[in-house]
Amino acid sequence: MSSDKVQFLLRDAEDSDYNFITSSWLKSYRSSAFAEGCPNDLYYAHLGAMIAHWRKTASLKVLCDPTDGNNLFGFICYDTDPMYGEGLGLLHFIYVKYTFRGFGLASKVLENVMQDNNIHTWFTSHNTTQLRGLSAKFPMHYSPFLIALGLMK
Repeated sequence: MSSDKVQFLLRDAEDSDYNFITSSWLKSYRSSAFAEGCPNDLYYAHLGAMIAHWRKTASLKVLCDPTDGNNLFGFICYDTDPMYGEGLGLLHFIYVKYTFRGFGLASKVLENVMQDNNIHTWFTSHNTTQLRGLSAKFPMHYSPFLIALGLMK
């Protein structure tokens, strides 16, 4: 399947998108190895605070239907701060709704963001099964310590 079969618009997230972003991110990342063993109350409180922080400091874009901006397919949250290095991007999270997976949307979004921001390599602050699949297609390095850098902004 190809992203050509699903047309999408990548736009800046709006206030009305944040419930979708927060709930999808919290639910999706809960099963990651990073969150394993973390009590629910701490997981939701701490990751929720990180998401709220990145909402203010990072780039947050949603994938949506080009004819209906409220029909969301997913989102990407990333930084391109020079403190990471020239041409380096910090990928906090990328998410595509289950029904839209397998069409190459995440790959297309990463390509677009890389081109628009002159990114040649991604550093990731998260590590999920889906992201490991993307790391075979893109120059990508996992470092959980980058979460702290992202919060220092």
